[in-house]
Amino acid sequence: MNKKRKIKNPLIRSMIISCFVFAVIFSIVIGLVSYTVISNRIMDQYRSHITGVINLTLSRIDAADLSRCIETGEESPAFIELAHFLDDARISFGLDSLIIVLPVKSGDSYEMIYVVSGLLPGERAGYSRKDIPLSHLGDNITGVLPPGFAEEKYALFISGKDISYMETDTAYGETYDAVATIRDGLGEPVGLLISSLSLNEINDTMRRYTLIVAACDIIISLIMAFAMTLWLRRRVINPLKTIEEAVGDFAQKSRHRDDPDALVMENRSVHSGDELESLANSLVDVSKNMRNYVSDLTSSTVKLENMKEEVTRANYMAMRDTLTGVKNKEAFDREIERLDLDIKAGTAEFAVVSVNINGLRRINESFGADNGNISIKKICTMICDLFSHSPVFRIGGDEFIIVLIHRDYKNRDALVSDLKARMNEAAADTSLDEWLRITAAVGVAVYDRAVDKVSKDVQKRATIAMQADKQKTKS
Repeated sequence: MNKKRKIKNPLIRSMIISCFVFAVIFSIVIGLVSYTVISNRIMDQYRSHITGVINLTLSRIDAADLSRCIETGEESPAFIELAHFLDDARISFGLDSLIIVLPVKSGDSYEMIYVVSGLLPGERAGYSRKDIPLSHLGDNITGVLPPGFAEEKYALFISGKDISYMETDTAYGETYDAVATIRDGLGEPVGLLISSLSLNEINDTMRRYTLIVAACDIIISLIMAFAMTLWLRRRVINPLKTIEEAVGDFAQKSRHRDDPDALVMENRSVHSGDELESLANSLVDVSKNMRNYVSDLTSSTVKLENMKEEVTRANYMAMRDTLTGVKNKEAFDREIERLDLDIKAGTAEFAVVSVNINGLRRINESFGADNGNISIKKICTMICDLFSHSPVFRIGGDEFIIVLIHRDYKNRDALVSDLKARMNEAAADTSLDEWLRITAAVGVAVYDRAVDKVSKDVQKRATIAMQADKQKTKS
């Protein structure tokens, strides 16, 4: 009985989830982009509008008269006329505020002195001021201003030359401010003109607009995703299901079948007229070709596998030393050929370490060949542990060759020193049997392209160095 395979992650579900996620992300991106573009456009209009107000107001100010009024605390006719102009300008241009102040520094503190401002009729009558009393020329209004406001404006008052723009949180909400220093004929600062537009309404409008745009985008995207899902279901998912069922039945039918004739997939009807129909027909053709191929292959597979195993085993044994398991003399001869090719190509970078066991003959004669073999294995284990990234060869009864490459080549001095230290440590351990306190002479030679023509030259220099080391041991 064919058991229908359970699909953990159906394609149709992945498509629906992907479409929904895409719709949400797309809508958020469109909303944010729209919000940014329109906000920037409106802020540019705000800046142009508020700049015009500042320039117009500056042209109406008599800086010398204003300075005298601030010093004496008395309002001149020109000062009163300026106050009426500020009232009219605030109403005409729809400003949140239009005010002239005098920032002052007293020791380490900063204060803001009120000069004059444009007021709405209701504000001048005392209404709609959030319990903030009406200020008069010379009043200290630092307490009703945001923290740091006086210090910030004092810096602009002293050094400001052009109009500065900023956003400020006030008791009335968030505002967009334009600030300009009023200077007298000598260029000395007299006062600070601040013109403000409320950002509360525009921010609320933009937030509502963004939500509406995002909602519309989500609805449109979901409708498109739904339509795309229906189309894909009819043109892709259903044909794929048919092909999947046919392949699943074929896999179930052909499982554990020794008869190659059973390896033919059923040709079910897929009439989409596109690549899926071609895929279904191609799978049937593949199954037929597979049947023919399996039929031809079955008869020779077992023989080939047996031959492969025998050849692999023979090659492995031919290249291995039977006592230690490391590579033998024949393997070293092949390594020599490979190194010579690297030398001809100009890419050779290696060193040769020659190791010859000290007193192996005496161990064999005094304690037997079995213990001599233990000595050989012990030295071999030390070598393999230290030179773990390089091939190790036993080319004689008591002689080993290591071809240092890669990391071992770069750390050769430290590794050779470590090998000698371990052998000396073992030799000094009187608790060990004598055949375990074995040492060896060690010689190292590094390939030098200016000296060595073939790799055998490097081996010869390593052997000479080893023999010199052995003479030191004897002496």
